[in-house]
Amino acid sequence: MMNNDCNENKNLTVILHKPSNDDVILEEKDLSNEDQESMNTQVKVSTGKKYIIFAMAVLSQILNQASTDELYPALPIIQMDFNSTATVTNFTVAVHSLVIGLLSAIWGTYADNYGRKFAFIASMIFSVIGNCGSALSFNIEMLIGFRVISAIGAAASYTLGVGMINDVFKDHEKGKALSWYVCANSYCAACAPFIGGLFTQYMGWRSIYWSLVIGYSFVGLVSIVSFVETNPFVINEKRRQQKKKNWMNRIKEHSKMNPFASLKLLKFVNILFCCVYLGWMGFVNNSVDISFTWAYSTQYHFSSTLVGLFYMCGLVGTTIGSFIGGMMSDRIYMRKIERAKEANNPIFPEMRLSKSSLFIAAFIMATSFCGYGWSVEKNIHFSAGIIFQAFAQFGFTIAGCFITVYVIQSFPKHVSSAQACIQTIKCILLAAGRFTAIELQNLIGSGILYTILGGLLIFTIPFITYIQCNSLKWQNKLANI
Repeated sequence: MMNNDCNENKNLTVILHKPSNDDVILEEKDLSNEDQESMNTQVKVSTGKKYIIFAMAVLSQILNQASTDELYPALPIIQMDFNSTATVTNFTVAVHSLVIGLLSAIWGTYADNYGRKFAFIASMIFSVIGNCGSALSFNIEMLIGFRVISAIGAAASYTLGVGMINDVFKDHEKGKALSWYVCANSYCAACAPFIGGLFTQYMGWRSIYWSLVIGYSFVGLVSIVSFVETNPFVINEKRRQQKKKNWMNRIKEHSKMNPFASLKLLKFVNILFCCVYLGWMGFVNNSVDISFTWAYSTQYHFSSTLVGLFYMCGLVGTTIGSFIGGMMSDRIYMRKIERAKEANNPIFPEMRLSKSSLFIAAFIMATSFCGYGWSVEKNIHFSAGIIFQAFAQFGFTIAGCFITVYVIQSFPKHVSSAQACIQTIKCILLAAGRFTAIELQNLIGSGILYTILGGLLIFTIPFITYIQCNSLKWQNKLANI
């Protein structure tokens, strides 16, 4: 319970995994039957309801991704319409990521302590208002302002989606479910520029925002009608609190919540390393996305529709990466669990990580980003950059699947907070990448730039393998949470 860290609730025992003789215990005390029920990290729902929840999480993620990626082909048009500069126009995309990074912690803290239902519905309202205002903007300053409002809603649903999936899927299903959740995001990243290009070319860039208003309104209405609370700890806590406190006391409890309590998870070095590495991956990937838009529009002279279409080639790498990443994550984890049980050894979240798989994924990303940079700088045939992009997405998806599932599984009671930590660091780095990509490329050239950025992905992968080799160290530190 992130907002109760200072209260040191000593009537709580947290078990990170299913019972075995060597379960990791963070605080040890007798448990009542009611307390044991609250430790269950999965909500029992029907299969139909489970996939409705999954669909809502995925749809909100797709819309959030589209609200950024659909704009890439439209950026040159927006620049001309508002008589702005390329740097300021890119800021309309960068500010969205920056606000998501800054506010994810607040939404994550709320969701882990008070539930995901209200937060999810509220996020849809913010998103509808923000995108409606963006469509009606008459200058670049107004557009940036409403982009901030839409990012407030996006920050919530980014943080909540992983938590909702973790709540309703079993351990042996989580890797596959989360990999397809990430895959949906990558699919959108590939398809959204093409769709945005079509909107921009035939109906104007404002139609992008009106389509997002329709999408968020639909998801919001469905969530109001069918959304159920999925946080098992909140469900059981509410049952107890209803017997002991009136509504006025519960309001007072809300007012005492530390909105940034979820960021306390970053004091754990293993989580910090993972969040920084995921953020760095996003920084490099999004720098290439921004570069791709301007290079294929101004250097290769393709229309916004064709530029968007070229992004879709990354779907091949994304699809294969999601399938392989999810399958390998679950199989490696379950195989290690079986061996641990046979040897009567403890079970740790680090069993989700694979040194060889992560190194291969990092190598593929690094070489692909490097290849893209030099193909653009040397003005090689346009197909070369597209092929390198597809390979980069393959490695990106595999690495993202392994690391994200590990982070989430490390904190079963604080899933939204763990995701908030990822989003906070990731989105701040994404904003930096989107805002500085063109300037850095103009300064030292795309070949040298993406060789350096890609190389750092390989040189920093030992930080992740270091995490895997020190499971006991992390579990001992978790005893203080």
